[in-house]
Amino acid sequence: MLHTFLKSATLAVCLTLLLPAEGSSVEDKVAACLSHVTPLQKKKEFVIDLGGMWSLFERSPDLRMESSQAVQLESKINELIFISNYLCQTLDGVPPNDLAKYVTNNIEEKGKKKFRKELRVLGISHEEIDEWFAFADFSLKHLSRKLILKSVKASIRRAGDYLLRYKELAIQIDQAPRKDQLQQAVKLKNEIDKLEIDDTNLSLGLWEIHQVPRWDFDGSVGGS
Repeated sequence: MLHTFLKSATLAVCLTLLLPAEGSSVEDKVAACLSHVTPLQKKKEFVIDLGGMWSLFERSPDLRMESSQAVQLESKINELIFISNYLCQTLDGVPPNDLAKYVTNNIEEKGKKKFRKELRVLGISHEEIDEWFAFADFSLKHLSRKLILKSVKASIRRAGDYLLRYKELAIQIDQAPRKDQLQQAVKLKNEIDKLEIDDTNLSLGLWEIHQVPRWDFDGSVGGS
């Protein structure tokens, strides 16, 4: 009897391990990933509540002349958070945007040659059309591109270290501005640049984001 019970219990445990974990849907994975982005956003909002890095520079006679550096740092911080969000939203593939759908559907219906002629009539240059067609190809190839959640979380944690330094620098400038804080801001911005190159997920996200061409020329093909 005991042997039968232990055998049944062991089987139950094995079956449990083989079943999909609760919260394993795409939506759950995205939500779990985004929960790691929230602390980054909160650190950025903390600095905004202080007035923002540019405003902090502008308030200081020692830093005011170099406030453009603060703008560049703020831009990199925004980019880092944007990439982190993007990675979470595209864990199981990059969904096509309106441009990709528009181009792909028209190519399938009319063929590239006829559709290209129609776009030229609309005033779209050859260069822009080439970009649009290349982007449509990119979109199709990346529909099922996969990212590893654990790896993306690690990348976001690394990004969080830089957001913490950003927050701490803002606090220092707010409390006691000094000339050497300019060098700290420049160094932080440069190190974020390096992170976006060295980190596999962040570099991929940035590259994919940059594949989206400008296209909202007159609203006749939807919004961008």
